[in-house]
This record gives sequence, structure tokens and C-alpha cells, in this order.
Amino acid sequence: MNLTDILKRIFIIPPTLVGVLAITFFLLQIIPGNPVERMAGERGVTAEQKLELTKQYGLDKPVMERFFLYLSNLSQGKFGTIPGTGRSVLEEFLDRLPNTIKLALAAFMLSVFIGLPSGIICGYKPGSTIDIIFRSISTIFQATPVFWFGLAAMYIMAYKFRLFPPSGSGNGEIKYLILPAITLGIRPAAFLQRIVRSSLLEVMNLDYIRTARAKGLSETVVLIIHGLRNAIIPVVTLMAVDLGLLLSGSVITESVFHYRGIGSFILYGIQNRIYTIVLLTTLFTTVLFMIVNLLTDIFYIFANPKLQETH
Repeated sequence: MNLTDILKRIFIIPPTLVGVLAITFFLLQIIPGNPVERMAGERGVTAEQKLELTKQYGLDKPVMERFFLYLSNLSQGKFGTIPGTGRSVLEEFLDRLPNTIKLALAAFMLSVFIGLPSGIICGYKPGSTIDIIFRSISTIFQATPVFWFGLAAMYIMAYKFRLFPPSGSGNGEIKYLILPAITLGIRPAAFLQRIVRSSLLEVMNLDYIRTARAKGLSETVVLIIHGLRNAIIPVVTLMAVDLGLLLSGSVITESVFHYRGIGSFILYGIQNRIYTIVLLTTLFTTVLFMIVNLLTDIFYIFANPKLQETH
């Protein structure tokens, strides 16, 4: 991948964003209800007030006109306000973003700390007792629904032993972060372990590994220098995707723990039919994944220079 390839990828970003926003916007129109109907049901407004609110939020305009109006406002940095509160959608989003970043990084570090070493052990000693135990545990974690694990962790560690707060995000204290981070990071850890194991197993059976051993190199050197270095590429792919998913916010985890982040913000927007919230979070997620994918591709080239020959 050279500079031209990178520039091509960057130029693709704007039309891709418009396409994703268009799909999201028109899918939202299929969902019954809108913010005005939601407010009307909660406040019991009159028909005249309902009509006024409909005009205020531009819901009396055709769908296509509303979409292009949204794009126009977006290009000017106008993300709208939250109906009923008057608070800026962007301001609320930025207020919640640090909480999601802290949760995502904590969950990511947990998944790497558990999944990477356990995967290396399983890949280096396949069929051993520890391999069977670790794989069994990872299978259980992969099969366990996130909401169930979160509720179980909340009951055992918060209500039974009172080690951590059961819910909320507090004022940024670490104690509010631990249970959501464990719940969010345990499944990625299980998937990471299996990918590391399978990738390492494939590499350790190749000819150059046998050659390295025949030269008298220690098993540590063979494993780290020759094995892990070549097995790391598919692992990085999974880690990059996991980090992107975690940073985009986990709806289920944040909802279970009433954690004030982007995930719970998306759910609030969907429940209240506030399209600007859903569109802003979709925009953020799309940009994030495109950047992560680009950086991952660039990493591949540095990790394996032979890939440059194909570009």
C-alpha cells in the first residue's frame, strides 16, 4: 500500500458516509412514530400544539427534503436539539463520549490481557489439559448472552458481596467501570483466545518453524520471534474490529448497568424516535470503523513487507 492507495481510501470516505446516512435515515422512517407523537403522548398536548411542534422539527416536509435538509445542517455543524430538553444533540454526545472511551479501553485491555496469553498457551500446547480447560471456558463465555452475564455479575459482585456499585457511571470513578468492563470484555477475550490459538497452530506446523528448531534455537525464540510474529496478522484484524465495536458503544451493556455512554444514548434516540441522535452515532461509528480499517491495512504492510508487492 502506497500513498496513492491511502489517498484513494480517504477519498472514498465522504460518499460512503453519505450512503450510510441515507440508508439509516430512510430505515428510520419505517419505524412507526416520531418525536412529536412521543411528546404528545407524554404531555397531552393539543392538536394545535402538535401541529406547531411538527412544523418546528420539520416533520411536515417530504422525506427527501428532510434528508437533504439534514445533510445541509450537518455540513454546517448543526446536529439539532433533543426534543423536550432543548439540549444540543452534539453536546450530549460529547458529554457521554469520554465514559464510552474509558469503558471501551478497559474492556479492550481486559480482553487482550486474558485472550492473548491464554490463546498462546493453547496454541503452543494443543490437546493438553490446560488447552481443554481454557477452550471449554471460552466456549461458555461465547455462548453466554451479554445481558445474562451482566445481570449475573451485578447480582454476585454488587448485591451478594457488595464489592462494586450495581449500576450508574458515577463521576468517573473506577469502581463504576469494573463490572461493565468485565461484562463487555469477556466475550471478545474468548473470541481472541480462539483466533490466537488457531493462527498459532497453523504457523507452528510450517517448514520454517521446523528449520528454526533444527538450528538449535530455543523454544522461546521460536515461539516469539518466528511463531507469533507471523501469526499476529489475523489477530490484529480481530483486535481492531473489537476496538471499533467497543468504542462505538455497547447498547446492551450500558443499558444493563445504566451506564451513561454512547450505547445508552443510541437506545434513548431509538426509543424516543429522535433521528438526529441515531444519525450522529451512526456517523461516528462509520468514521471510526473506516479509520480503524485503514490503520489496520497500513499495519499489515509494516508487519509483512511482502504484501507491498501486491500493491
